[in-house]
Amino acid sequence: MAPVLDVKDLKVSFFTLEGEVKAVDGVSYSVEEGEFVVMVGESGSGKSVSAMALMSLIQSPGRILGGEVLLEGQSILGLDEKAIRSVRGLRIGMVFQEPMTSLNPVFTIGFQLMEPLRLQLGMDRGAANNRAIELLTMVGISDAPLRMAQYPYQLSGGMRQRVMVAIAMSCGPKLLIADEPTTALDVTIQAQVLDLIKDVSVRTGTSVVLITHNLGVVARYADRLNIMYAGKIVESGTAQEVFEAPRHPYTIGLLNSVPRLIGQEARLRPIMGAPPNLARLHRGCAFQPRCEYAVERCGTEVPPLATVPLFFPDDGDSAHLSACWVSDTLSPQIAEPGKESE
Repeated sequence: MAPVLDVKDLKVSFFTLEGEVKAVDGVSYSVEEGEFVVMVGESGSGKSVSAMALMSLIQSPGRILGGEVLLEGQSILGLDEKAIRSVRGLRIGMVFQEPMTSLNPVFTIGFQLMEPLRLQLGMDRGAANNRAIELLTMVGISDAPLRMAQYPYQLSGGMRQRVMVAIAMSCGPKLLIADEPTTALDVTIQAQVLDLIKDVSVRTGTSVVLITHNLGVVARYADRLNIMYAGKIVESGTAQEVFEAPRHPYTIGLLNSVPRLIGQEARLRPIMGAPPNLARLHRGCAFQPRCEYAVERCGTEVPPLATVPLFFPDDGDSAHLSACWVSDTLSPQIAEPGKESE
């Protein structure tokens, strides 16, 4: 059976005065039915651009230069505007980072919920109204008929994001893309929104691709993690493998940057340096200038994304992948720099 989403060698570049910026450089991954996949990385790593490319939302000066995107076995990357509109919303739903820039301030919540139901599914006004109320109830908004008549500014940030989830799920898509849906929310509401997305995924069988820069908020939800850096996936594996046995120095750095309540003397260990300029990458591994485990080869050759041994084998066909020349020397834990690689 074909996966719900199969991305193969996706490449997206932006052509600027400084040169070609390779925002997504040969990204490949798949999402199975009902699977919760998380794309993690710092700002500028290519997470959001890769998601926008799936929906054909890349605009000038950006261009999709290559690759293939299969949705339930159907290629959707080269569809014309009319055809891709039948995919957006109907087969792929999307929740954006800031609901106040996605919801129209001059239309009621009810109008914006009913619009895709009437345009995509052809429902009449009465049926669309009833379905909209069901959707608001499904995402945990009380007194749904009252909320239908309200405007976005009358709802809290958490409630607006719940409305965005309801709109994204209104047409019963097979895939939900959530692009940093909790960034603008406080910690308590972040957990509630992620719980909601996970619950909706489980109840409806919808596959989810969640984009985030924060590994700390997704440990409870992810089935599989794809770690992105400088436009590439540098590590991929099940949540248990990546969290408990990271095999790329960048992943180790992200995990070490997560706050832990392990005593008053505990301090965060930030990743030193900054993400690279994607228009001026050097010959070797893009993470090499910031890496505490780097060897000479890292500065001259780009490591391929290759299979590494599983520390937590399961009965499935999952694989743990890492793009690192020293991944075999890293301990199956959050490693201490300068020890295992010596």
